[in-house]
Amino acid sequence: MVSPAPARKPEGGFRFISVVQLCIAWWAYKTRLIRLIDLRVWFAAHEVVARRCQLTAGQQPMYTCEELHTLVGGGGGIPASLQRLTRAALLSWSAQHISFPTELPPGRDLSALHAMLAQIRNHDRLVPVPRRLLRFLAGGCRRSVFATLLGLLFRCLYYRQGQCHPAGFCKASWIVEVFGVSLRTVKAARHELERLALVQRIEVPHWVMNRYGLKLAINLQWALPPPLVLAPSAPPAVTSPAPVCAQRDAPAYAPPAAVPTQSAPHGLTPPTEFSTLRSAPPESYKELSLREEHQKPAGGGPAGVLRALFAHAREAVREGTALLDDSESVVLRTVSAPRQQNPPPALENDLVSLPIPTLRNIVPQDLHNPGRLFALYEQAVQAGLIRASEAERLTFVALACHVLRYRPQNAGGLFHGLLTRKLSHVVTQEDEDAARQRLTRYLYGEGAAPPRRAAA
Repeated sequence: MVSPAPARKPEGGFRFISVVQLCIAWWAYKTRLIRLIDLRVWFAAHEVVARRCQLTAGQQPMYTCEELHTLVGGGGGIPASLQRLTRAALLSWSAQHISFPTELPPGRDLSALHAMLAQIRNHDRLVPVPRRLLRFLAGGCRRSVFATLLGLLFRCLYYRQGQCHPAGFCKASWIVEVFGVSLRTVKAARHELERLALVQRIEVPHWVMNRYGLKLAINLQWALPPPLVLAPSAPPAVTSPAPVCAQRDAPAYAPPAAVPTQSAPHGLTPPTEFSTLRSAPPESYKELSLREEHQKPAGGGPAGVLRALFAHAREAVREGTALLDDSESVVLRTVSAPRQQNPPPALENDLVSLPIPTLRNIVPQDLHNPGRLFALYEQAVQAGLIRASEAERLTFVALACHVLRYRPQNAGGLFHGLLTRKLSHVVTQEDEDAARQRLTRYLYGEGAAPPRRAAA
């Protein structure tokens, strides 16, 4: 995708919110001054203010909790959220006036907030947040989606010369450092936003992406998906005169003919279709080796010759009876130990008493005997565990050589686990060479070499 052209405004209008206000709201949530539902109410309050941005001089806005409830959903905890936002100095609420303070809250430790603002270049600007995005955030999403969207707004959405520029570079690691979330959840949230077509990726050279991050664009024509169930809502009421809001890029609001007397019920509203409440995928894992090494310390045995000599020497030094010059030499008697021999191979007669080889019960003799091993290979091909080719047959025998070289207690179980889990990467070059020799001896006889194919 090519970089999108600037537009005068997003579809549905936008609202100016300063970077400092957005950072203060996230900082208050991270320091547990407010909850996640309060953060959603804060964005919903921006939306209800934007709805009345073009009132005439003779109109007075009227704000109700029911209107916030239609944007946020859930139970009847809107008044409690407004109280927490007011205590955190994020919102000033009344029935006729809503304001958002821009000053930093006094009397609190603001070191984390200053560190957050220091990592955002040009943090004294206004962000043209699309109103559809405000309703998206108020409708409910994960904290990682909140952080990812705020980071993309800071890096990818600017307002210059009366137009919205929606493209920019943004690294996932930068969002992690600024907002204090995990890298895994940020990448999952970014993929979710791309799936919803809210964020679009722009192709750039690989070296540019490594240095500056992905180039992403906020979709200014993004349409908010319709909710599954809409709770009945009361339209905003208008009474007497008031000043006109400074926002000019939103549709005008027409006052209703009559104000309904019955408010909307406070029942639970199902989550909307565009809500991203699913959890992030699990952390990627590294496949570990199946080798189990029991490194237990050896038990203490009787003292050796050198230990006894050192003990006698220390006692003699303490008592003062040690000689400074000892002309006698100590000769240790050498005892020859018999060379450890390899265990004798299993007799061919033992194979007669064994049952037919099967993948459900693999015995060590199946891995030693090539005929029984090839019978297991044919069963594995029929079961779809491995393909029928010379390379796959070599890999199958190499897995058996790997198990035999390791000498586990349950050789058949280890071989079956490696085969079913397709862990052929544990095969080493030594295992493959041993497997090639076993195949050559079994197919072409002892001391023979495989025939060469004629060149075309």
